[in-house]
Amino acid sequence: WASAIGFQSSDTLLKILTRKKDITPVLIEEISKSLNFDSTESNFFGFMVKYSQAKNLREKNLYEVVMKELAGPKGTRIEINDEDLFSHWSNLAILSFCNLKTNCTRKNLKSYFIEDVSQDLIEQSIDKLLQLGLLSEDTEGRLHRLYNHESSRNDQPMQSVRNYYRQVFDIGKKRVDFPVDEREFQTALLAIKRDQLPVIKDLIRSFKAKLAELSQVKEGEQVYHLNIQFFPMSKSIDEKEFIIKQNIEETIPL
Repeated sequence: WASAIGFQSSDTLLKILTRKKDITPVLIEEISKSLNFDSTESNFFGFMVKYSQAKNLREKNLYEVVMKELAGPKGTRIEINDEDLFSHWSNLAILSFCNLKTNCTRKNLKSYFIEDVSQDLIEQSIDKLLQLGLLSEDTEGRLHRLYNHESSRNDQPMQSVRNYYRQVFDIGKKRVDFPVDEREFQTALLAIKRDQLPVIKDLIRSFKAKLAELSQVKEGEQVYHLNIQFFPMSKSIDEKEFIIKQNIEETIPL
């Protein structure tokens, strides 16, 4: 059984089961592949491991929230790695517009957009969403969203997703001038240790998952976009390299 799920020896598996050895990200990936997990199942398994290895209650609560989101009722969440879905921000916007309390049709969708979007682009987006199985259209022309949440896989680079980010960030820049009671902008600069980065990313994903729960309604009144960015503002300081450099500078006379 150990070799069937990717272990070279049963001894390694025994150490993991008896909590004498942690499951590494590499092992998580190997086990997921050997058990033919799909991306959602693989993510869930990864968070189960993080939950079991959490150092404190706060971390456990964080991973529990993420697992609940991943294990939502069947038909509410789907992970899409199709480049076409993220080719233009209007695709995902239309899916959310179909959660508004008015009937969503090809004819009235244009009236929901603040940005100037052509009817041709809207038609292309609708056809694309129908083809991907994310949207349905009934005999009366009403469009229905089939899932509550669509996303790409975490930490899997996709050029279309990067382009999508650039598109919505540009829209976000315009919203800075909106009245403050209609939007929220926050920023902070944080000095962190490199090993804190995975925890911070998980915290951000947990917050996003909690917020997504509030939006799972069929009678919405307005669609908002959440942009979250967490990126480096300085070069990473290697401790050994920094100490050597510091010592050299201290030996140079001024």
